[in-house]
Amino acid sequence: MASDTQEHEKSVMGIHSDLMNLNSVSQMKYLFAGDIHGNVSFLDDAIRYAERHNCRFVQTGDLVDSHDPLTGPKQQLQVLDLVCSRHGSSDIYLAGNHDLSYLWDHLRCSSYQKSHAEAFRDRLSTIPFRYFFMVNDLLVTHAGLSLRFLKDQSRVYGFSLPDSPQETASWLQAWLREHTASPWSDLFQPGAARGGMMPTGGITWCDYFEEFEPVPSIHQIFGHSVTSWAGGLRGILEHPPANSASGRNFAIDNVSYGRRETLLYDDRDRSFRIITHRELRESAPRPAAFPEPEIRLS
Repeated sequence: MASDTQEHEKSVMGIHSDLMNLNSVSQMKYLFAGDIHGNVSFLDDAIRYAERHNCRFVQTGDLVDSHDPLTGPKQQLQVLDLVCSRHGSSDIYLAGNHDLSYLWDHLRCSSYQKSHAEAFRDRLSTIPFRYFFMVNDLLVTHAGLSLRFLKDQSRVYGFSLPDSPQETASWLQAWLREHTASPWSDLFQPGAARGGMMPTGGITWCDYFEEFEPVPSIHQIFGHSVTSWAGGLRGILEHPPANSASGRNFAIDNVSYGRRETLLYDDRDRSFRIITHRELRESAPRPAAFPEPEIRLS
């Protein structure tokens, strides 16, 4: 008889394989929100803003496991219930390391909540997560894809990156689809900076400060690392470009820290703009209260 882990891996992998397609001609606006970690009001504000401004909403992973002592299991379950209620929408939800911690037993995070694991898992297993999202030359993942990680992989598996900038995006999309086909892939492993055995973390674990190096010729948006620790209350931190040919790379801060900001990308003119939390909240009135979740202890 298959274990719960095997069943969850099977169901999640099936969802992923159907949804990871490169949207080569989008011509639309996207609103990107970083780690939610149980902040249901912020998630609701971002979704409402996206709807009001005709944006496709993209959340970069980590819906659960709050770092805020005032945000408990109830609020985290409300986040999951809100996301589940969005089934059938155009929203995109990327899998973060904390989300996968409840779906894959071999990737437990230190903040894993055993008492609510079953309730979290029941909801997480129904969300059509993606591991990455690409639109033209923009790559969106939970933690970022570091050039150091690709170089490590190339030494192990004997491949080389394309010489042509025009080929990089399509090559990456095909490579990522192939290497996210297993939950045991190196892409889902932590690097040394986060206590792992890999030299550099993959797309759900890469540490922005110690492991991230931009991939030439592509733009990236990701969350995961707490960018406000760099100094000041920064909601979104842009990585300094290595040269004039480098893409733009944005790290969106965890909403439990710093300034709660989202990033708007307009594919029509390839522009990026930070949307403050105040702008989000002014876009539409918030409900008086969120539905009470059904909580079942493990």
